[in-house]
Parts: sequence; C-alpha cells; structure tokens
Amino acid sequence: MTLQVKLRDTFERNGSRPALEVAGTVLTYTSLYTKASRIAQTITKIGVEGEFVGILAYRSVIAYAGLLGTLLAGKAYFPLSQKFPPSRILDMISASDCEAIILGNECIPILSSLLETYDKELMDLRILYLFEDNSTITLLAERFSRHEFISVHELSPDKCIHYPLAKENDYAYLLFTSGTTGQPKGIGVTHRNICAYLEFILFQYDYCSEDRISQAFDLTFDPSAHDVFTAWLSGSCLCVVPASSLMAPSRFIQEHKLTVWYSVPSIPMFMDNLNMLHEGRFPSLRYSMFSGEILPKTIAQKWQKAAPNSQVINYYGPTEATVNITYYNWDREISSDLCRNGGVPLGYPFPEQEIRIVDSDGQELPSGHRGELIVSGSQVASGYINNPEKTADAFQILPGEPDKTWYYTGDIAERDSNGIIYYYGRKDLQVQVLGHRVELSEIEGILKKTTGTDFVIVVPWPQNQISGHADEIVAVIGMKPDSSLAEIAIDTCKSALPSYMIPSDILFLDPFPISQNGKFDRKAITEFVRSTRSIQNGKNYE
Repeated sequence: MTLQVKLRDTFERNGSRPALEVAGTVLTYTSLYTKASRIAQTITKIGVEGEFVGILAYRSVIAYAGLLGTLLAGKAYFPLSQKFPPSRILDMISASDCEAIILGNECIPILSSLLETYDKELMDLRILYLFEDNSTITLLAERFSRHEFISVHELSPDKCIHYPLAKENDYAYLLFTSGTTGQPKGIGVTHRNICAYLEFILFQYDYCSEDRISQAFDLTFDPSAHDVFTAWLSGSCLCVVPASSLMAPSRFIQEHKLTVWYSVPSIPMFMDNLNMLHEGRFPSLRYSMFSGEILPKTIAQKWQKAAPNSQVINYYGPTEATVNITYYNWDREISSDLCRNGGVPLGYPFPEQEIRIVDSDGQELPSGHRGELIVSGSQVASGYINNPEKTADAFQILPGEPDKTWYYTGDIAERDSNGIIYYYGRKDLQVQVLGHRVELSEIEGILKKTTGTDFVIVVPWPQNQISGHADEIVAVIGMKPDSSLAEIAIDTCKSALPSYMIPSDILFLDPFPISQNGKFDRKAITEFVRSTRSIQNGKNYE
C-alpha cells in the first residue's frame, strides 16, 4: 500500500478530530483534507508534468496542505526553504526538473528574489497559490509573464476527478543533501521506502488519536516526515513549533500539552544552558525522540528527569535510508553505563533492515572492530536523482549478493558483543552542524573561488572528534589578514549557502602549514583555530 492510499483512508476516518495546529490556526482532518483536495485537483486539472511538485512555504497551513495535496495527486512533494539562498533553490529546481511550485504567502519574497536573479536560468514554472490578497502575485505575474501563476481558489472543486494512483516504487518526496562538488544531491524516497519506515515506527510505539505530536524540523530535513506521517496515520494532531520557540520550546511543550517530542539534541542542550530542564517539567510527554547528531548521556539523563513519564529514544539514520534505521530506547537503570565517550548508543537496526560494519574491502568486521557502517533493506533509496556518478560511489552491490544494494554511509561505527551499535564519527570531511549534514569541501570550494587561493581549510567548531558534531564553522585562509576580503567571503557564502553552512569567522594564517606528505596540515590548522578562539572568547577548549 502507498502513502497516498494510507493518508486518504485515515483522513476520511478522522473527520472532526484536530489534524494540524500551526501559526495559531487549528484544522480538523476534514478541513485540512478539503484544502489539500483542492490543491490536488488543481495539480491534476492543469496537467503538471514530472514527478515532483515544489513546496515553497514555511510553517504555515499552505505548507502542510500543499504537502498532503501533492501526495493525494499522485505526485512527490519537494520542500524548498525560505532559508535557502536563491542560487541553491535554482540548483535544486534544475536538478529535479520540477515545473510546479506551491507557494505560501510568507515565501513571496524568496520567490521574488529567485525570479529577479535567475529568471533566465529557470525553466517555465507553474506557481500555485492559495491566499486572498493577490496584489503582490499580480505584479510578479505581470513582470515575469512566461511563468504561469495559478490561484487554487479560482478552480472550482470537482468531486468526480480521479487522481493518478501512485505505485510503491514511485517517489513520495524529494530531499537534497550537501554535495562534495558544491552541487546538492537529490534523494528521492519512494512510497515503499517511507511506508516500510512508518510500519516499524507505528508498530514499535503506541501512537494513538489522543497524541499531540511536535513538528520542530523544517520540511527540508527528513525527520519532518516522521512527525507528519506518524501524526496523520494515527489520527493525532501535528503541532508545528513556531520559529520563535524552536531553540527554547519549554513553554510550547507545556502550553500545547504535547505527548510526543522529536528534535535534534542541540535543542535540549540549548535548553539545559538556559536551565529549562527542571525535574518533572514535561509530565505530558509519552515519547521523547532525538536524532541528527550524537545524543549526550547527560542530556538524556536530564531530559528523562524533566519528562518522567516519557520513553527517551535515540535514532540514527541517513536520509538515503529514509529518516532513521537504528533505535535505542533509553533505560534509566542501565543505559548510563552503556554509553561510550559521553554519547548514547545508536542501538539496534530496525528488524526488517540490515546493517553491517565493514572494512575498506567491504568485508564484514566482527564485533569489537570499527569500520564503515553500511545499510540495506526496503528503506534504502535507489540512488541520487540525475546523478549516476555519485550514486555509483555510494550505492553498491557486494560480491555474491546481486539482489541487494548497500548504501555506504561514511560513518564509522562498532558493534559490541550484545549487538549494540556505537558511533565514532565521520569517515570523510562531512560533519553535523546543528543537526544538518554538511560537506566541508562544499564551503571550501566557494571560499577558494572567492578569495582566489587554494589555501583554504574549513574547521567545524568546537570540534568533537567522536560525534562529528559542531556548533559552527570557522574558515582559515592562507594569506595575510584582509578584513575587506573576509567580509566579501562571508557575503558570498550568505548568497550561496544555507545559514548553518555560513562560517561564523574568517581567520588568516600565513604561511599555511603543510604536513610531511605535502598535504594541508589540518591538525595544525585546527590547533590554530583552537588557540585563536580561546584568546577571542577567553575560554580554554582543551
């Protein structure tokens, strides 16, 4: 069964129950389904070609109605963020061959910037909108007349319209992750992939129609799919956390009486710094879920005390394996002793998925040995869209197993004698910054071009060798200090990269340290960053 069919069935069953709370608005299953159906009918009537429909909306009714309407129409939704610069949105649209975009009122400025800057590079777009004040859209439509602006309100509902039925191997959604060449990589997740994931989650945890589920992740970040679909397939209410409450959601959790919370660990870490994790503070929570970066043992302990009625769960999984593929249920009696290097274990693979830890030749390693973590199973995507070279690098068939494709995560892990999996950082220059996967070489490529030198190293900071997690990015340029060049470099990054990839500081180092083998000495450069930041901040990062 596809996600399209599952959603249609649950929305028809839950009628008057609340389905969505967002931006002060509460929509029942019936009212949200009505809005989504109008969007689905519009997509079908105008004959949108291609597999993907873009969603350019942010934490609004149209974002979620558009997502649902796209799936009901048998298409795959493709979220675009207002936080992305226009150049990145252009790259994603071009890579996906997306011709239709559902627009939220709050994202008109980013659409305007996109059209004003890159209109010639864009294919002809069909832009669907669903709001009453059309004055700004009218001006855009007049100025950029080759694009088609379509008001969903102007098309009357047609209950007799038949939507194309999606198949299991059709895409359900498309997300992009950072790429080493500077070009984002598109990951198409099929209905089979996401339904396999949801089948395990809904079996493992007893979601019910009385649940109130957080939605803290941006739609461009794959754990958002967990929130949205566990809520709507269980008949519960999806409660969208406003941007102003994201990093300190204590009051939101309490006032909205949430029963399920899911976020990156950075959020409770920030809350802990603000002394918000008081014992017994979140009694309504039944489940507290974390993923995207290492979950510190101390935070798991404090959150468990703050949410005493909650099961704390640590998830792990790359986007290529559909949200998460391992889980660890925190046990307040024994888990503290099982943590390594201050981090909660990745735990165990989902029962229907396969995980191996292999050496450089792809040979499985015995327990107690570290190697690269690779994954296979019904959740694993088939590759990157329109990118056969990157697909061939990351998705491989092992000798003697012609019917299985394995995704090489680039993560270093170890399995102990009890089958518990532990994480030991990244194999390459990829790091986690505030829960987002970042290729440092992508940032370095932009800085090299901007500064005119190849002597560029980007350092995650503060650097955690075990977790691969960092709070920010610091760039080191191999030349004499130049404040004007530093400003230009930062501005260039702001125009090309998401906010979490923009360096917080540009440092200059001349001469640039070189190791004995002729390569840039990253260890020496990191030490330079450590000493410089310690002096700047008056802190000791030893």
